[in-house]
Amino acid sequence: MNSFDLPELVGRRCAAVSRFVHQFTGEPATSTGPLELIWDDGQVTVLDVRSDWTLDVSSDPWVDPYLEATPPEREHLGREVGLWSRILIDESADDLSAVVGARVTAAEPWHNEIGELAGADITFDTARITLRQWAGDLVVVTSRKP
Repeated sequence: MNSFDLPELVGRRCAAVSRFVHQFTGEPATSTGPLELIWDDGQVTVLDVRSDWTLDVSSDPWVDPYLEATPPEREHLGREVGLWSRILIDESADDLSAVVGARVTAAEPWHNEIGELAGADITFDTARITLRQWAGDLVVVTSRKP
């Protein structure tokens, strides 16, 4: 995993945003997973919650853990453990759409009492994204600028 500091995001323009959701076959999504920001230069930033409930920031694209599974295996996995699905955020579907086409003006990490990355604020010229974990899920709150 290729991690880096959040301040390296300042100045980048967002070309697209994806969220990943976990769901069992035939059921609604049960949890939200990583947030993937795709930049206009083709690079990506993936934000996710680690198993120790700290925030992970990576420049490696998100990879489906069951990518190599055959269709029958995926069908079984969908029933037994659930699968992850990519949701590309479009301009009308989500508050996160406010950052598509926008430039990062600030990126501030939040650290817990022992210095681990626990959350972040990423400010764009159109909105701010606040990231934190709750019970192991990545919570993303978008505040549009007036």
